[in-house]
Amino acid sequence: MCHFTRYPTYIWYRDGTQRHQGRFDWVDINSEYSASCAIEGSKQLSSPSVYAPKNPSVSVRSPSGVIKEGGSVTLSCSSEANPAADYTWFKVTTDHSPGHSVQGQQPSFHPIQSSDSGQYLCTAKNDLGTTTSSPFSIDVKCE
Repeated sequence: MCHFTRYPTYIWYRDGTQRHQGRFDWVDINSEYSASCAIEGSKQLSSPSVYAPKNPSVSVRSPSGVIKEGGSVTLSCSSEANPAADYTWFKVTTDHSPGHSVQGQQPSFHPIQSSDSGQYLCTAKNDLGTTTSSPFSIDVKCE
């Protein structure tokens, strides 16, 4: 068993650079940077960096390559984040606000309908922040 002879001093890092040293075991973490900490004298044992999701990457997969009504389509969203992000997809409404949401990183349409055409956004969210993708268009072709 290991015991400290005194309260440990924590060293906090912001984007890998030492920013704060003290006996407190917390620091305000901003969604614009990564943060980690270590006990003084043990930098090699620092905590993993935590950070808000980075800009989400989105894609669409269709077996035929062309999105045809009645076919199958899967949307995909990914973002670098720690802790891991939760994903939500939104179809943008005519007034350019997020409409109906779909939870999950890879929602599927089967069969896809012409009414599914439009712009979609993906949000990646963890305890440190939320980031939204650029709009992504789906154009369903009628057969």
